[in-house]
Amino acid sequence: MPQKSSSSEIARQLGPTLIHGARVLSPASRDATSLAVDNRSVAWIGQDAPGPTLFPEASSVDAEGAWCAPAFLEFAPGDDAGADASAAGRGVVRMKADAPVLQNPGSAVIDSLVAGDLDKLTLRADPAAGGLQGVLDFLAAAAEKAGDVRVAGRAPAIVGLGAADLGAISSEQIDQLSKYGVSLVLAPLLGDGVSGADLIGLAAAGIPMAGTCWDGVEFRPWDALAALTGVGDAAPAPARALSPRAAFTAATRGAVRAFLGQGSGLGVLQPGAPASFALWHTGELVAKAADDAVQRWSTDPRSGVPPMPDLEGPAPTCLAVVDRGEVLFESGVLGTATGSGSEKAL
Repeated sequence: MPQKSSSSEIARQLGPTLIHGARVLSPASRDATSLAVDNRSVAWIGQDAPGPTLFPEASSVDAEGAWCAPAFLEFAPGDDAGADASAAGRGVVRMKADAPVLQNPGSAVIDSLVAGDLDKLTLRADPAAGGLQGVLDFLAAAAEKAGDVRVAGRAPAIVGLGAADLGAISSEQIDQLSKYGVSLVLAPLLGDGVSGADLIGLAAAGIPMAGTCWDGVEFRPWDALAALTGVGDAAPAPARALSPRAAFTAATRGAVRAFLGQGSGLGVLQPGAPASFALWHTGELVAKAADDAVQRWSTDPRSGVPPMPDLEGPAPTCLAVVDRGEVLFESGVLGTATGSGSEKAL
């Protein structure tokens, strides 16, 4: 199980809690307004009305229309309580990945794969060692000895990709990425970011993507989403940008896949998943597609495209961050929660 960077001094466990009056982003319900937390997990998601009957002993939090969604996830080495607190205030949870990032891996790593000693493969693209193609050559060499299935089963991810690599990915490289189920970790706020990249093409080819929001100084999750969707001038724009929903998925569930693999349950809000989410004060939610050609269909309520904060408007304000039942950040603007005869703030 991944560990949070050390922030226990600012975290406290959230008891049984019923959040209502929210706008909940969940595959379990497109129009959910209420979420119950119990034993560090999401216990239920639905409409406000049945919540108090289903969870009569839970403390109650009126979200007052806040948007409730998975928290942004950022993976970084080392413990830094100050960085943890700064991240949480921006709606970001800093995690420590289970496996180190490997740079210029050689035969020893392949031997570990063959022996079954590696559970995860996270690789850095080094321009001096061929960049993306150098990593793909290593994966091919590893597959020759360990087998395609074992390599793909280690959820390979590539970090450190520059705009030059992303903007020149060939169809042959896409085939190799698909073969091994490789996730590409995008850093839209560093250097040239995703300038010139065909992100829609990568998504259409089934290439998993993760998005980071670190710019080298601070965490800027909404600027990162804007960059991935080609909105504004926070960073160089891609050749073809992601939809807001796809960009948000990359910064949440995509980050989980890239650094932890499958099975943690993080990055999505649904019953049984870890209670890891953020509450945001935001304006009207909108549904936007990545391409004008599909805009009409995607904004139709019947299309099932979930609405999100408008990336062309003011950035949402983080009200609270909860990670696996622990409150990492709270602004105090949510008022009081009542339950079992007591009151407390979220």
